[in-house]
Amino acid sequence: MPVKLAFVDGSFSISLRAWDKSWTVKAKSLYNLTLQRKFDDFMKARFKEKYMNWKEQLAVRRADRALERQMPR
Repeated sequence: MPVKLAFVDGSFSISLRAWDKSWTVKAKSLYNLTLQRKFDDFMKARFKEKYMNWKEQLAVRRADRALERQMPR
């Protein structure tokens, strides 16, 4: 069954209370908040509609794949 979803706006959330003790996870978190976020802002500014459509299609593919694998359990 295909999943229908739509992005209302571009945003992110963060939870520091459950921050992992692993330095690897902390490094990935900082990467996401700095480099990945700036890249996303650049792509939204430069390619607007096309980038948002791509992100929506990617989210649908990931959701469909998770449903096929019966995730989360």
